[in-house]
Amino acid sequence: MDENLFYIGMKIDITKPEKREEDLRPNITYVSQIMDMTDDLLTCAMPIHEGHIVPLENGAEYDVFFYAQKNIYKGICRVESRGKEGNIYTCQLRPLTKLVKFQRRQFYRLPCTIDVLLTPMVELEMLAYLKDKKVPDKLINRADKVMAVDISGGGIRIISNQKYAKGAFAALEFVLYIQNQAVNVRIMGQIIQIIKSGNDNQLYDYRIQFREILRDVQDNIVKYIFEEQRKMRRKELS
Repeated sequence: MDENLFYIGMKIDITKPEKREEDLRPNITYVSQIMDMTDDLLTCAMPIHEGHIVPLENGAEYDVFFYAQKNIYKGICRVESRGKEGNIYTCQLRPLTKLVKFQRRQFYRLPCTIDVLLTPMVELEMLAYLKDKKVPDKLINRADKVMAVDISGGGIRIISNQKYAKGAFAALEFVLYIQNQAVNVRIMGQIIQIIKSGNDNQLYDYRIQFREILRDVQDNIVKYIFEEQRKMRRKELS
């Protein structure tokens, strides 16, 4: 076991291993934290989902994500036993595999409500972006005020009452609050999927993939997602 990596109070996510394609049920991620450690076992709080304790089954194996100070690690763990310490229900996990550093940029889409300015780009603007990796200060088309409903390090999902073509490129501008500081993001994206909203025929649901994004810009987006995940876990564990 990687004793130097774990520490008491460490936040973890517990999820079932990757599912078969025919299993259409959503894969749920449970939130927990390490309470104690021995040579080969981790005592963790029984996970919580939607405010309810989830009794993990003895002998079951799970993918577990460990949130270290700067990185995320993934490994497979088996539930060895269940118990109770005071008023807290617990489970003991045995790591079965060596932990590997895990990049969740493309893995986790954070639900959000972020105001976004979306501006369709003409070819000259796209070429300028590809050259300088920077959205031109002035764009020909008018900006559309839209709402982002989820975001990841690789893309964003927005809702708009304007109709755009699949494959179209657009400039995206929005503000993220990282460590209580406003960070302005201006990047180019490409519409890769369009879904007509079932609740309102006047609305369109667009999935947009970021294109040619600079590493530091992507790192800021991932940092924002990481902070928001921590906030959500603290709320669930409080």
